[in-house]
Amino acid sequence: MAKQKLTVKQRKFVKFYLESGNASQAALQAGYKQTMSGRENLLKPTIKNAFQQLLDRAGLTDGYLADNVFKLTKAQKIQSCDILVKKENGKIVVNENSNDFIEVNDNNVQLGATKLALQIKERLNGHNKEEDKILGTVKHEHFFTGVLQKAMELRLGKSYATNDDG
Repeated sequence: MAKQKLTVKQRKFVKFYLESGNASQAALQAGYKQTMSGRENLLKPTIKNAFQQLLDRAGLTDGYLADNVFKLTKAQKIQSCDILVKKENGKIVVNENSNDFIEVNDNNVQLGATKLALQIKERLNGHNKEEDKILGTVKHEHFFTGVLQKAMELRLGKSYATNDDG
């Protein structure tokens, strides 16, 4: 099967979508007449393939992302602490020999990475087609944008921020 190339409009759409994260806005900027074109474009195999190629070229292969999401599920952080001891006179003081920093689980990052891993796994295992018909493609757009942004944060070394809206 021959690889399909992107049209000029589709290339513009990809560029503007990466800049804004908003499919409808990107479609308008790329020259499409309907705002639905943004959602429709995200579902087109040629555009999905273009995003995949961009991610792969940036080093964000499936294996790299899986490894890093897994690492994030075990994330830890350094926290300052003081160890208190009770002196013979009953007074509680900071232990002079205490380590001022300890490593603890970073529960927010671990939870966010676990949520992301579950979202990815859900997508890989398929989804309810009837639900997609009812909700339209908003779910796909939101998921793809979130994964793309998180992947870029990982690759660029920015801190991982959890997102409560799933």
